[in-house]
Amino acid sequence: MKKLISLSLAVIMMFSMAVSVFAAENENIDAVLDRRIKVTYNGELQTFTDANGKIVYPIVYQGTTYLPVRAASALVKLPVQWDGANYTVVLGGDGAPYEAAAPVGTPLTESENIKTVLDKNIKVTFNGELQTFTDVNGKVVYPIVHEGTTYLPVRAVSNLVNLPVEWDGANYTVVLGEKTEQPVTPPAAEKELHRGVWNGKVYTNEFANLKFTLDTNSVAYTDEDIIEQFGAIYDDQGNLYDMMAQNLVDGTLTMILIEDLSVKTAASEQVTADKYVELLKSQLPQAGDYTIVGTEYVELGGNDYTVLKTTNNDIFQNYYVMKVGDDHVVCLLVTGLSEAGVNAAAACFN
Repeated sequence: MKKLISLSLAVIMMFSMAVSVFAAENENIDAVLDRRIKVTYNGELQTFTDANGKIVYPIVYQGTTYLPVRAASALVKLPVQWDGANYTVVLGGDGAPYEAAAPVGTPLTESENIKTVLDKNIKVTFNGELQTFTDVNGKVVYPIVHEGTTYLPVRAVSNLVNLPVEWDGANYTVVLGEKTEQPVTPPAAEKELHRGVWNGKVYTNEFANLKFTLDTNSVAYTDEDIIEQFGAIYDDQGNLYDMMAQNLVDGTLTMILIEDLSVKTAASEQVTADKYVELLKSQLPQAGDYTIVGTEYVELGGNDYTVLKTTNNDIFQNYYVMKVGDDHVVCLLVTGLSEAGVNAAAACFN
């Protein structure tokens, strides 16, 4: 259930990327403090700390992974200073490299939705030259300040010093420097879910009796796109992110999450679509500015769904839930700027 709520927040963040907004120089944002992400440098697992030895973790915002600038600089012996008078992170130059403090305590492993600050006022220089950073799509990205620590996109520092960086989705790891092969552990056979397939513009999943047809304005995301957003196709509990599509005209996003209840409770057969929706209704308000609009029952493509209708600020978000067999729940998550757009996307399940 927490995974579905995290998915919901992630979808809202992705959806906001397609909407033009005017933001203040200091922007309050919702991001994810993702303690599950591992970072290796030349094959060695890293633990990042602040000046007091407190363990700090990667932050994920709109698909970009951020690392604490001092901790990342320490890896490559890059001098780093804070020029308060000019509100500037100074990288390089003649200063002494930052020495990371020894970690205090044991690293945690759970992710957490956080409210933090995207600070567009902060400037970054490298060897005296002002820097502008972009994500993989060429969009300008800015420093994040969280609990007094400044974070930069992981590729920002690595690109400055020509340090190779890769995302190892199978092991949920940022790989800096030389890559060492790690064994990939697939979901256990008894928990493996049934994947759907794309054939041109048609997605089908025989296990869940699903069929989705892209309309003329929509595109399907690849597995690589899904991995980039969520780190993997399967999450750490064996649940499956199996389909994502977006309408390029109105921005409406459609996703499928297939959740394996057998790993959560021995009484999974007692969980119905209605009960699952009630759990969502009780937990969503704790995760953000959600308004519960109501529930209804609909039929799409021959399947009966319990639908939870919500809004988050100006974004409409519907959860179409059905039980499949004894152990699985399928949730169609549709997010858009208009109720008409959400309904049109849901109608593509035919």
